[in-house]
Amino acid sequence: MIALPSIAYDAFAGTAKDVTARRVGGRTVLSVRATQSALFTPAQAVSRNRLSRISRAFRSLTDEQMARWAQLAQHYNASSSLGKGAVLTAHNMFVRLNCILVMVGGSPITDAPLGLDHLPPVRLGAMYVSSSSVRIEGVEEPDEGLRLVVKMSAAQSVGVSSAWSKTVVVSSSEETDWGELDLAEAFAEVLGVEVEDGKKFFVELYWADARTGFTGSVLRFAGVAGAEPVYGGSVVSNRSVIRVPDGINEDQCYFRGFAYELSRGSVIGSCRGEYGYQGSRTNAYVPLDGRTASGFAEQQGFVLGRSNYGKSWSIVFVQVEVREVNGELCLGVAPEFDNNVNGCEIFDVAAPVNY
Repeated sequence: MIALPSIAYDAFAGTAKDVTARRVGGRTVLSVRATQSALFTPAQAVSRNRLSRISRAFRSLTDEQMARWAQLAQHYNASSSLGKGAVLTAHNMFVRLNCILVMVGGSPITDAPLGLDHLPPVRLGAMYVSSSSVRIEGVEEPDEGLRLVVKMSAAQSVGVSSAWSKTVVVSSSEETDWGELDLAEAFAEVLGVEVEDGKKFFVELYWADARTGFTGSVLRFAGVAGAEPVYGGSVVSNRSVIRVPDGINEDQCYFRGFAYELSRGSVIGSCRGEYGYQGSRTNAYVPLDGRTASGFAEQQGFVLGRSNYGKSWSIVFVQVEVREVNGELCLGVAPEFDNNVNGCEIFDVAAPVNY
């Protein structure tokens, strides 16, 4: 560390080590050169590479395409760090929208979108942040083409009042699971650390259009990690959901993307995924092995599905039940169709009947 008398900067402008002095409007302004850390996460490396690649792509546009991007940029204002309005250039607009498109899983565009889309605000039931869970519940998804972008800060002291400049994108292209989004793995992968209870976290949420790159208004909130939600909701309670591993018992039957859930506070069960069998039709019972058996009593119900009879699709009923078989709690599935049909896609909800 170097300590230099501040009076020395009153007589001249120059640089000593990382400190630079210059005269601005009759005043002496000192600044320290910022250096970028050599350590960064894989997510940061991907982001920097994406920005560079998209920026270079602008030079390959035609004059007509550049003119359309310039016209769009004139109507799209961005806030500067000083809080003043600034009009983006054609290049800025091209890079901004395409970076967002790629981030949310869309494809880059060369033609400027027509007009400005007004995306709806983010509405959700609750968000929980703790050492055991980072998830969002009750997301209202207005359009299939929209993706929820989630930005979070690393752990901050409880006394910190603002750390919005430290938030980074932890999720952008994932679709919600029945209105829920589990972010624990994404948070650890992007920020490189686990959530620490008792620390404060800052969160930003907004919708991004995967077709145009436009974004909606930002929902901001902050809270202390723990059992209480950092936004909305009530004290955290886990969902009662069973997920069957893909390809289980492939010699007799198969599952793909199969899940069964009981909604909280009700007897409504939701089921989705694909199920198929080989040979004659039989019930398939999958032992739960204590994975997510808690919260499930023995029950059965019927859900709707569709099955492919050769070249055409037909609606079928599928019995889904949770029952004890040979001393183990199992998930049972039994499609109600003829033996010549060997698979179905389930997409319905039902009210299970408890035994």
